[in-house]
Amino acid sequence: MIFLCIDPSIKSCGVAIFNNSKVIYTTLITTFSMDTNDPLEYMHKSAIVATVLDSLVEKLKKSVFSIVMEVPEYWNVKGFLGRESSALSKLNFVCGVIYGRYYGIAEDIHIYTPAKWKWQLPKRVIKNRLRNTYSYVSNYENLKDEIDAIGIGHFHIYGKI
Repeated sequence: MIFLCIDPSIKSCGVAIFNNSKVIYTTLITTFSMDTNDPLEYMHKSAIVATVLDSLVEKLKKSVFSIVMEVPEYWNVKGFLGRESSALSKLNFVCGVIYGRYYGIAEDIHIYTPAKWKWQLPKRVIKNRLRNTYSYVSNYENLKDEIDAIGIGHFHIYGKI
């Protein structure tokens, strides 16, 4: 089974593709500030993220694949701060774009909150825990949000980090 694992963001979206339990591809989708006066800039950035994901999905259509994605939480401390800054609504928007775009195309879409798959572990701890299993991944030490995408996929496959 192929898993397209996504750590969504409108600025720095981590992506990992698993074939069964092996990571076969990682990438970081980055968007840059456009017009800071545009209140809908996050919509344009979400479209950029979706367009890049479309090119990956086009390659995956030759096989059955599932999407595994993190979704934000509202009711923890970070969620409160995100709600107050409007960052959470922007993240929810990009998650909705991804979900809506691939619903019916992917065999399944699995979503996990950070508390479900990693609790409050920082990225460096996730990276260290996954190092032995995925050290073969190209440029592992320099991965950023791709690490969370790998972690989400690992959790989906094994049920733990």
